[in-house]
Amino acid sequence: MTPDVTPEPTTTAGGAAAGIRPARRGWGRVDRYLTADRLVVYPAVVVALFVVVWLLSLAVTVPLPDFLARWTAGRLVLDGRADVLYDPGVQSGLQQALGADTLSWFVSPPFVAVLLVPFGALPYGLAALAWTLLSLGLLWVSVRALPDLHPAFTALRGWRALLLAGSCQAVLELVGAGQDSAVVLAALVLGARLLASGSDLAGGMVLAVSLVKPQLAWLVPVVLLLRGRWRALSGMVAGGLVLVGASLVVLGAGPWADWVEAVTSPLYRDEVVSGQTAKTTSISGLLEHLVPGSGPVATLLWVVAFVALLVVAVRSRAALDDVALPVLLVTAVPLTTVLLTPHAMVYDLVIVIPAVVWLLARRPTARVRGLAAVGYVLLFLAPLLQLAARAVPALTVLAAPWVVVVLVLLWREVMAPALVHDPPTPLGSVPPGGSHG
Repeated sequence: MTPDVTPEPTTTAGGAAAGIRPARRGWGRVDRYLTADRLVVYPAVVVALFVVVWLLSLAVTVPLPDFLARWTAGRLVLDGRADVLYDPGVQSGLQQALGADTLSWFVSPPFVAVLLVPFGALPYGLAALAWTLLSLGLLWVSVRALPDLHPAFTALRGWRALLLAGSCQAVLELVGAGQDSAVVLAALVLGARLLASGSDLAGGMVLAVSLVKPQLAWLVPVVLLLRGRWRALSGMVAGGLVLVGASLVVLGAGPWADWVEAVTSPLYRDEVVSGQTAKTTSISGLLEHLVPGSGPVATLLWVVAFVALLVVAVRSRAALDDVALPVLLVTAVPLTTVLLTPHAMVYDLVIVIPAVVWLLARRPTARVRGLAAVGYVLLFLAPLLQLAARAVPALTVLAAPWVVVVLVLLWREVMAPALVHDPPTPLGSVPPGGSHG
């Protein structure tokens, strides 16, 4: 089904699609700043500053503070101490021996700890280097595989687009802190690529790897179910059962009970959920920050927001039906997930980068470009606003994760029909989306 819009494949020198309704004056002003030279110079400066600051930080802190939690989990499993895998006191003891002054708490599912054993077997410095190389490798593989899904992603084959995407706060924080969201991105992209080639069962099993962060993967099986991709859904379920089964064989059932207790504990709620609302990217996090301590009110507002998004999604079904499932899995699905999940952070936005690239190609308007630019800047300003709020409590509202508003507006654009239509690029002998719709 083709949306009732007029294709506008040509673009003006400024980048807007020819014939598309002129942007509102505000977005037009933003658009004037997005020149080709600036979109190279600014990201290059950002990356250079990041490298300098990151190298200087190695002299005073333990490198990759978030990876420290993962190395700790791998070491505890390797040492046969799975019974204390989620004990914050035990984890803190291991980390303090490395010079850490704050706890980096491992709270991922037990099967993730099993996968991390090879890193736990290495000295921390070498393990951190290996993890950084793995993260960069997964990001690179994802970028190289995306254009196989649709021509809209071919911009990522150019160095300018790569520099711009690589300089965003989500990527820099992921690499600098040692987070694992690159694993989720790679699982989504490579799984979608297999689905596009008609290998649904294998694609589903690859998609199961995204369960290393279940809060970022929960919507994938729902979409597979709604699209009737039973082999892909079976593959994802099978892959998940393999991961769980492997952890039961290696660790036993005890760590699973400990994990559930950890993620439902007051400590987790206070330190991980409520304690990091300023860094969140979810609607619930924004509401919790604006209405702190009022659980029922924040929950009610979240339900209202959820219903509103659901209504828009249902009304946009015609546009979504025109998009192949593999493309949905790397665009609308991740963007919806980071908005609705109870715990999504800035570094998790790496899974949203394909959606932004898709939008810039399919809806090339000043509004979309302006939203992407505002989101890019807001993510960098957030730490400064948080420091200002600590110094002047009256400014606390400024430190709220306002990037969530930008994400909601981008999500609405994803749900709208495309303004530019390109013929799909075949992958093997099966067009993107496979033969199952």
